[in-house]
Amino acid sequence: MLHLQADLIRLGFDIKADGIFGLNTLRAVRTFQQNSGIAVDGIAGRFTLAAIYDAVNQVEMILPESTHFQYEDFISKADGDASTNGIPRMYWDNIQALMDRLEMVRISIGNLPIIIRSGYRSPEYNRRIGGARQSQHMLGKAADIYIKDKTLSCYQLASAIYFNQKLRPLFGGYGLGSDTNLHIDIRQKANPIKPSVWWYGKKTWKEWGDN
Repeated sequence: MLHLQADLIRLGFDIKADGIFGLNTLRAVRTFQQNSGIAVDGIAGRFTLAAIYDAVNQVEMILPESTHFQYEDFISKADGDASTNGIPRMYWDNIQALMDRLEMVRISIGNLPIIIRSGYRSPEYNRRIGGARQSQHMLGKAADIYIKDKTLSCYQLASAIYFNQKLRPLFGGYGLGSDTNLHIDIRQKANPIKPSVWWYGKKTWKEWGDN
């Protein structure tokens, strides 16, 4: 049990190595199973243990990277845990997928530089800044973005993505209405053309666009 918990901690889970298969360890196992495509039953059986072993002992550690985005772009300097320990390995695939979709956005808006205001957040940092309890940022699935030098406003950037039939389904969540950044995330939706949308700041497209 202690070995299992130690491995989960190495993979970035916020649990204690106390030798007790309690609620936090159960949640960590279930989350690992979900992220690894394993049947989610919360049981640390042989398939789950083998996957955890492979994740911990992976020989080739290739950091997420794309043409215009780097791993470091998704770590806030204000996030002490992430700055020190990096983004947990189990979320790297999410970061890579997010990078790849942002590259598609960049191409569609004429290769204007996209700046990441907030990417991955450690649970502690997310709590400290008042982030949502189930924030996609903690899974490496979300980014708050804006265009360098405000060549496009956040309203224009959001419109260029949300009303583009090819781009809109790439993101399962949109946080709209801010003049400082656009929130997008890659949560899974049953119907990709109907993402989760919420507003802060301005409350409608018209109000936002008239600003």
